[in-house]
Amino acid sequence: MNGKISKKRLEKLIEVDLEISRILNNLKEPFADRCSLILKKLDKVIPYKQSGIFLLDEDTDEISAIATRNYDKETAELIYSTGKGFIGRAVETGETLYAPDLHKKWDKSKVKPIFLDRGVTYEKANSSLVIPIKTRGKPVGVLEVISEKKDAFSNIDIEVMKIATYQIAPWIEIMKLIKNRHLEFGKDTYTYLESQHPYLKGHAKRVTKRSCEIAEVIGLNKIFIKKLNLAGQWHDIGKVKIRDDTLDSEEAFTPEENPVKAHSEKGYHLMLEYGANPAQDRILLNVIRLHHEHYDGSGYPLGLKGENIPLEARIVFIADVADALTSKRPYRKARGEPEKYTLKESVEIMKKMEPQFDSRLLDVYFKEVYPKLLDKKV
Repeated sequence: MNGKISKKRLEKLIEVDLEISRILNNLKEPFADRCSLILKKLDKVIPYKQSGIFLLDEDTDEISAIATRNYDKETAELIYSTGKGFIGRAVETGETLYAPDLHKKWDKSKVKPIFLDRGVTYEKANSSLVIPIKTRGKPVGVLEVISEKKDAFSNIDIEVMKIATYQIAPWIEIMKLIKNRHLEFGKDTYTYLESQHPYLKGHAKRVTKRSCEIAEVIGLNKIFIKKLNLAGQWHDIGKVKIRDDTLDSEEAFTPEENPVKAHSEKGYHLMLEYGANPAQDRILLNVIRLHHEHYDGSGYPLGLKGENIPLEARIVFIADVADALTSKRPYRKARGEPEKYTLKESVEIMKKMEPQFDSRLLDVYFKEVYPKLLDKKV
């Protein structure tokens, strides 16, 4: 570990430290974007190839990236477990972990970076450093940097990165408080929506129940289902940003001109404003933004297709359509349609819409969820 540093570089590191403080205090930027800017700034003075800021979800013990730089998509989206790999071990122990030579022969008794466990090798990656981010003495995340050089990080580099974690830490605490605020906001918003638009009463609850039933049948884990439960309840939260007279309009809008379609993007950005974390709240944000994407690419807002649509959004789309068809909607009269469809009629309509759905999930709905609805006559 090289501790020598020139006066010029020391001045540059101090400048970066001040810049990190400025970035974090720019409240106009979402926290995730501020973390990305910090990684970009560190890249100017510290010799790394890849970097990431990872946060611990204390409810699930999962660790995921809130920001990365130069990681491939698969690695950036990995979910880590406490105690496993460099990242998980740093969160578990609160210790800084430094591997000056990633290509050495690893002692089986010692922890090693998770990507080596996965059999992934980076030809130009030779050293790795993971520094825990702590609040009140407890690790809540890490800053990771990987360099193409062996023994790349000097004592000064490590101290500067530690200072960066000290600056990031209190903002994580602030984001937790904001997250609690967005939980309360979500509950209040849905209470308001249902009070103002009676046809929406119970819709989110039913969509959530059916979504979770589909998830259970296909074997998704309890953590996923817990997050899907919240996402289903809030999938239409963007409708609070749509005019009341538009939501209650009996006009038969064409798909192209329908102003209600904006609710998915509005809901997504609303949750970011209220502190949703793109990494830890990924399922929530995906459902709010993408639950009207169609498997054949004909949906909105992004026109995603097939497996490019997150699984959680594909599940909620089926449950959402199924419930909407059997619920009253003000615009149906203008279309010459019944106020609401029966369960059996809804199935026939959904079969005609089949290209829009993930056929595997639709089959689960027809075989496992729909029969229960018939029995209960919901």
